[in-house]
Amino acid sequence: MSREIDIPDRKGVYILILEVSEECNIHIGKTKIFKIDKGIYIYVGSALHSLRRRLKRYLKFRELKKLHWHIDYLLTQCSISNISIIYATLEKYKLSIRPETLLSNLINSLKNTIPIKGFGCTDLRGVKSNLYKINVNNVENVKNIMIIIFDELFKNYHIYIV
Repeated sequence: MSREIDIPDRKGVYILILEVSEECNIHIGKTKIFKIDKGIYIYVGSALHSLRRRLKRYLKFRELKKLHWHIDYLLTQCSISNISIIYATLEKYKLSIRPETLLSNLINSLKNTIPIKGFGCTDLRGVKSNLYKINVNNVENVKNIMIIIFDELFKNYHIYIV
């Protein structure tokens, strides 16, 4: 059972920091399979209509019945031992590219990330992945890295730990 949180009902960008506790294969459709190793992952996403609805969906991932996005499959097919969310609302920002693209490419440029090619980015140009394995020894260090990035890009962000 997830705790109730007050997420704005606005558009926004977010990351999920996931700790996958054992290796798994994610099956999407009839042909796509993603191999996910044990470790810490960062998933980049956006909510173009309702950040509240999107993030509450992920907070209740164990109850998902209809799988739509790649991340839904990961959340339901892999063993997740820890999930944290960092999000920013976007009304104040006028960027030349989608904030999700900017954030994903920035995370991809970090020397300790490995993109899971083709995961979650089928609607974005110039993005290799929206899921990254990060070779950092603990979740707290990952959160600290992501907070620095959000602070630089958005100035107004929130953190939620499940």
